[in-house]
Amino acid sequence: MLDAYIAAQQELEPGGRLTHVTAVLRYPPPPPGRHRPDGRVRVPARLPADTMEKVTELTLRLPGQPRRRGLKDYVRSPLAEALTTAIACDKPFDVPGLEDIPPIWTQRAAVSLWHLTVAATLTVPEQLAVLGNLEALDADAENPTELTQILRDGHFAWHHPWRFEVALHLARNLLTGPKRVQNWRSLKNRDDEFEVLRFDFERTDDLDHTLLRGAPKHAISNVTGRGGALVWRARRSLALQAIRNWIVSKPTTPLTVSPPYVKIVHPKAWTSVRVPADDHLPAQVIADAEAGKVLLLSTDESISAWPYLRETGEPVPRFDIVIEELARRRPEEVVELVLLDDPRLADVYLDPALAYDLGFITADERDALIEDAAKRTAGRIETTLKRAENWTPDEHAELDALRDDPERFFELAAEHHISEGVVRPWWVWEAGPTVTELDNLAGAPDRLRQLVRSRGRNWKRQLEATMEAAGRAAIAHGYADPEHLAYYDAECGESDEDETEFNLGGLVD
Repeated sequence: MLDAYIAAQQELEPGGRLTHVTAVLRYPPPPPGRHRPDGRVRVPARLPADTMEKVTELTLRLPGQPRRRGLKDYVRSPLAEALTTAIACDKPFDVPGLEDIPPIWTQRAAVSLWHLTVAATLTVPEQLAVLGNLEALDADAENPTELTQILRDGHFAWHHPWRFEVALHLARNLLTGPKRVQNWRSLKNRDDEFEVLRFDFERTDDLDHTLLRGAPKHAISNVTGRGGALVWRARRSLALQAIRNWIVSKPTTPLTVSPPYVKIVHPKAWTSVRVPADDHLPAQVIADAEAGKVLLLSTDESISAWPYLRETGEPVPRFDIVIEELARRRPEEVVELVLLDDPRLADVYLDPALAYDLGFITADERDALIEDAAKRTAGRIETTLKRAENWTPDEHAELDALRDDPERFFELAAEHHISEGVVRPWWVWEAGPTVTELDNLAGAPDRLRQLVRSRGRNWKRQLEATMEAAGRAAIAHGYADPEHLAYYDAECGESDEDETEFNLGGLVD
């Protein structure tokens, strides 16, 4: 059955491929909460790897959904969708609760319904961005048209059970009334009527459009934070695109990357090899790229290999280590991390054992750091036990019995709202900018490898923190604060010694 499904889907153009209404509306919805049974039986799939790969490629992927695994609200079920669609095409059946809605959809019609749903449920920051009001977003660096386009037609959307409830409401209103044939054709063809309706939905307030009256409201869960974070991700995508364009253009001036509002500077001694997009790079440059010595970045007009030394024309020495350590990052993300000179990345916190292995400290210094952290952890344990004296005798005895297992000790304390933790030992490496360290660490490839690895992880955490702050700002103010410098200063700047240790503990490699 799957072989026949795959063969049939491959004959169709992407928008014309078929899907089932249960996949379009994620129906029946998952139960609220986590780890609650939903009555469905899950069985392991024993299929050839290439079959599962084809199924994943050919099934419906709504904007915002990852290709494979994802968070609960974003996850896809390609195998279930493929089987359901194949069965329904062969032997149609009714789904209780969806009897009045067409069972088989084209993927274009499914995405059209989703776009209408998104338009109807825009949060305040999304609506400001879609309507081009960047001044209200404090985000005047982008071209309003680009941001609007990427939010409307790019792969950016937050998911939440409420959105699928609104989608079901819309599907019933559009496809069961007197205009159902016309509306069905409009969804499949994305004609002028579809665009007018989408335009109107984007300007609605609290589902006040005629077709949306009676739709469920999102009183249970505030989704504004997801909207703020989404606008941040869309702006971040444009920022990475700007980095790519900047490198391909052989830059002579610094570039401000926003978000997260940092400056990158191109080394004067570095350059790139650039050719028109319809031309071919020299054979040696292609060999350098295949060997992992340089990155390839392209735009519609040009393609560039970067970085080379301007004086010799050779790849920048040891840049292959950078590419290897950041292999899962996009080329423009590697460019940003290498050229970034940000105080948040200056100090690298290493586990003392790792610092010893890399030759930074002696065995005695390593042991002293570990012993000091253990003593301070023991002190926190005693302090926590004193704070827990008002617990019941049994609870206090249970906590006291865990004093030799600090991790479990503080986990139990946290359940009673005592927020202490294990003191992590670390050694601080005061490293210079990555561009400089590429030369400084010429004879220490292991140190360079660790520097790139640590800064890659740290910068990822910083970006995630700014995105989360955008969500919180959206909830608090109704718009996304894209730069988050005030948030960073407040959260990570001024703090007492213990709080600083607790915050940095999660950054130790």
